[in-house]
Amino acid sequence: QSSVKEAGAEEELTPVALARQVEGLKQQLLSSHLEQVLGPSAAIDFTDPEGALAKRLLQQLEVAKCSKATPGKGPPRGPPAAGDTVTFELYWRPEQDQFTHSAKV
Repeated sequence: QSSVKEAGAEEELTPVALARQVEGLKQQLLSSHLEQVLGPSAAIDFTDPEGALAKRLLQQLEVAKCSKATPGKGPPRGPPAAGDTVTFELYWRPEQDQFTHSAKV
């Protein structure tokens, strides 16, 4: 019954009241000092949260794309693929597969 009452209460909210609640929640988020607790990477632009999130994701992708693996850690790579494709590398160790197979038997 409480969920029915809550649903009824939500329907009675006017856009102005809802905007006030959103502003109050935004102030609560700002006052909780998330940046101090979680670090500067947790900062979100509250004027455009989706845009800020997309921008941060693109920055992280650029960093991942530009960072290179340590040399000698894997097999030599061929020429890089075209910029509009995604390339996956699969590392397979036959001895590990053999151990797994013999463990099943």
